[in-house]
Amino acid sequence: MAWLLAWRQFKSHWHAGELRVLMLALVLAVGSVSAVGFFVERVASALTQQGGQLLGGDLVVGAHQTVTTMEFPSMVLHGDLGQLAEIKAVEQSFPLRGNLTISHADGQLQVVNHSPQAGTVWIESKLATALNVKVGGLLQVGESQLKVAAILSQEPSRGGDMFSFAPRLMMHLSDIQATKLIQYGSRVKYQLLLAGKAHDIQRFATWVKPQLTNGERVEDVSQARPEVKSALEKSQQFLGLSAMVSVILSVVAICLASIPYIANCFNNFALLRCLGASKRLIMRVMLLEALYLSVIAGVLGVVLGLIAQQLLAVMLGHLLLEQLPAFSLSSMPYKPILTGIILSVVTMLAMLWPYLKPLSNVPAMLVLRAENVQPQSHMLFRLWPLFMVLIGMIFWQAHHIKLAISVIVGLMVLVILIAGLTWLVLQGLGRLPKGNTSSMQLGLAGLKRRPILAIAQSIGLSLGLMALILLAFIRSDLMQNWQQSLPADAPNRFLINIQPEQIASIKQFFSHAQIDNTSIYPMIRGRLVAVNNRPFNADQFQDERARKLA
Repeated sequence: MAWLLAWRQFKSHWHAGELRVLMLALVLAVGSVSAVGFFVERVASALTQQGGQLLGGDLVVGAHQTVTTMEFPSMVLHGDLGQLAEIKAVEQSFPLRGNLTISHADGQLQVVNHSPQAGTVWIESKLATALNVKVGGLLQVGESQLKVAAILSQEPSRGGDMFSFAPRLMMHLSDIQATKLIQYGSRVKYQLLLAGKAHDIQRFATWVKPQLTNGERVEDVSQARPEVKSALEKSQQFLGLSAMVSVILSVVAICLASIPYIANCFNNFALLRCLGASKRLIMRVMLLEALYLSVIAGVLGVVLGLIAQQLLAVMLGHLLLEQLPAFSLSSMPYKPILTGIILSVVTMLAMLWPYLKPLSNVPAMLVLRAENVQPQSHMLFRLWPLFMVLIGMIFWQAHHIKLAISVIVGLMVLVILIAGLTWLVLQGLGRLPKGNTSSMQLGLAGLKRRPILAIAQSIGLSLGLMALILLAFIRSDLMQNWQQSLPADAPNRFLINIQPEQIASIKQFFSHAQIDNTSIYPMIRGRLVAVNNRPFNADQFQDERARKLA
């Protein structure tokens, strides 16, 4: 009986329009949160599945001694044009995991599993555009001229656009010596890539780690590509707080839409009491109706999140990875689905919690005589469960205690300010002359009769506007603060990789161009061995990237 009565009451409230705003608010909240969850899970899954491709192998041994791959930045010339490029010299068998995608003069894409031939280079399209060179042209790389054999479209170990310091030039390892680019003090990263069965790779890593010296390390995908992991965490944090905009707006809508809905529930349950319904039956009906609403809204919100995450993948996916794997229902993560539905159910229960006892105790005489049977506490105190859900969501989405506390404190200050200002305005309305029966006067009188409702509405609208304006400020404010943090005389051009025999001519060039206040610094490699005469140990840091830098 409880299930049937709850369903009939749900349909009645839906047709009356009282549940539509609640439903829409829950759908938007679940949709925004689940969209972020789906996107982050998709990128994380790709990092796990394509870990070997992100490295070009299963394991990387990095050192300052020559091995099988070399990476370093250097200028590349074509005629009078020059461009800084990230040069990668590899052996013919690169990559050990994944494939390279190139295109020739005809523009047709080709997937290959080998590197460029000796005497040739593959370059990214950005480098080809900057140097105005086409396939078949010659590039000056150091003291060598190498032929552009293809345009490099995709490199598995490259990562996404977010991590591209300069466009890529890939060449054969045997051509490096002729370029004479590698000299004492050159900033070169040497790597040995390994691929094989998982237990063999693990056995090799265990064997080689005790034999490593300073500057040598063994890395898997989580260690060798910390920038991907860091960017994913930052993206999750920012997108999560952006999703909180929808959650805040949804909580505001739920607070305001619950007022007529709860009032109607008191009338309906009073009628059920006339028909002999027990307190237990009324509470079950109320909870089941909330369950119907929250589950339906949760499912619709998850569907909305699936659509929204696809848009996020199109807009942001290439920043993290070259290519995200296609989304499929068979590989759909369950965590965002459960999170969305649980969020919908918890939010609905938080809204109903202060009213459960008064609803179960509603008198049958309410059908014949209007009485105030709602909780005696002020409306603001009745909303505390919803506010607790909102606070919990902020902590969950922020992934940073300090950031979450800052957001919560800001919200509390805003609520107090708006409540105080609204109360002052209502007090001022009480001093207006009476006797006028105009529509404006009647409206103001209605505000004065229900001050708590007026304050709640003001707080709700203010939170909604604050959430919408917040993102508009964040995007421009971050860039503006970064620009203001730079000194006024900060340089905006740098020349790097200057050879000793080039210093005199460069200083002469600056003098002829009347460019003053320039400085030339030697590029050196050093190691931190002590701080204030105390021996320095890199193992004191827990973060892998910090240990590597130290």
